[in-house]
Amino acid sequence: MTEIRLQGIDKRYGTEKVLEGLDLRIEPGSFTVLLGPSGCGKSTLLRLLAGLEKENAGEIFIGGTNMKGVEPGDRGIAMVFQNYALYPAMTVRENMEFGLRNMKVPKVERDRRIAEVVSIVGLGDYMHKKPQFLSGGQRQRVALARAMVRKPDVFLMDEPLSNLDAKLRTQIRADLIELHRRLGVTFVYVTHDQVEAMSMGTDIVLMEKGQIRQQGAPQSIYNDPENAFTARFIGTPPMNVFRPGDLPASEGVALASGMMPDRAVMAGFRPEKADLRDRPYPAGIPGLVLEGVLGTHEMLGSEVLYRVHAAGENLCVKLYENRPFAWGKVWIHVQPEHVYWFDETGARIRDVRAEVSA
Repeated sequence: MTEIRLQGIDKRYGTEKVLEGLDLRIEPGSFTVLLGPSGCGKSTLLRLLAGLEKENAGEIFIGGTNMKGVEPGDRGIAMVFQNYALYPAMTVRENMEFGLRNMKVPKVERDRRIAEVVSIVGLGDYMHKKPQFLSGGQRQRVALARAMVRKPDVFLMDEPLSNLDAKLRTQIRADLIELHRRLGVTFVYVTHDQVEAMSMGTDIVLMEKGQIRQQGAPQSIYNDPENAFTARFIGTPPMNVFRPGDLPASEGVALASGMMPDRAVMAGFRPEKADLRDRPYPAGIPGLVLEGVLGTHEMLGSEVLYRVHAAGENLCVKLYENRPFAWGKVWIHVQPEHVYWFDETGARIRDVRAEVSA
């Protein structure tokens, strides 16, 4: 299993800074997902690892070896692209074999590797077909198989599921999780889709504007965001974040006495941690109470999402029962332990008791 380290990475295109002073360690054998909005630098970072782009400053180590001056083909990596990048004139087998021939792998070993990989990805019935006769999902499997036969130390994947329909994406996600488990090698996967990140990754690197905003296991990033950006980006739907100090009393925001830290300018809560009713909560109830107006509700099988205009924002409450609210006023309640606080910079205020008593 292979560790990856990046130290002080800068990348510019002309005068535009894409990555600046970036440090990152990717655990050996992990399924690490580079996640973030379009333009945050995640695909550029992947291409730097692959050697398809050159960093302007900093160092990249793969398996303890400095990659300065090391060509893409000598890095022990295999890359799977969004558009599959298959050779249209070659059959499935020829696509899989092409790289092995270039690597001067003997025929007996080529046949053994191909047979092994075909049994894993389920391409046995398609070996003599050309890409134009395959579905999108089958082409993606060929791209994966072509990478697997090389037996790389690291797999790099750049939004490989974005061209597939929703049902097929779900199936291929499950296949990739199983593939990672079976191979036991390091995966680095780029996506802007947090569902992919949360469902597949053992480690998530959340990026914004060329910087890493948070890194950690999916559950940790969801339950313990370090900043307002992470809180707003992670979650379906994401955390509700608003600025209670900027709101007049007429907006109907009530906080328990001494609950808001001195430095706090933003409060947040997860939609599933709130309660909703069509009458006021008792005065003095612990926690946060918001008065608002019910907008829409979405039935999602076992969950119902209620959209409420409150605290100057359109907030979301997730309940696990369909309550027959009349359109009009409603009240949201959140227990104190489920309210997150952020300062002016967006950083999380963790020791709330110390902040309140200061």
